[in-house]
Amino acid sequence: MAVIGTAGAEVLIPLAAVIGIAFAVFQWYVVAKVPVPSHDGEDGGGAAAQKGRSGHDESAEDGVDYRQVEARCAEIQHAISIGATSFLFTEYRYTHAFDVKFCFPKCFWCHLHRDEK
Repeated sequence: MAVIGTAGAEVLIPLAAVIGIAFAVFQWYVVAKVPVPSHDGEDGGGAAAQKGRSGHDESAEDGVDYRQVEARCAEIQHAISIGATSFLFTEYRYTHAFDVKFCFPKCFWCHLHRDEK
C-alpha cells in the first residue's frame, strides 16, 4: 500500500528538484555577495577597506607576502583537483564493475524471460 499515490509522486519529485535548484541559486547569490579584496589596492583592498579593521588585525598582516600566499593556495587547489579526479576515477571504476556484475546480467535475464508472463 502506497503512502502517496502515483500523482503525488509525480508532483513531489519535480517539486523537490525545483526546491533544490532554488536553494543552490540562493546559496550562490549569498556567496557571490562576499567581497574578495585584492591586495594591490584595487577592488576594496586599499585604505577604504581597512578603515573598519583594528590595529591588531593590521599588525598581524604586516610582512605577509601575498604572492607567496597566492602560490600556496594555487598548490593546494592543484592538489585538491588531483585528489578529486583520482576519487572520481575510482568511483566510476567501481560503479562500472557493479553495473557489469549485477545490472547487465539482470537486464539480460529479464529480456530472455519477458514472454513467460
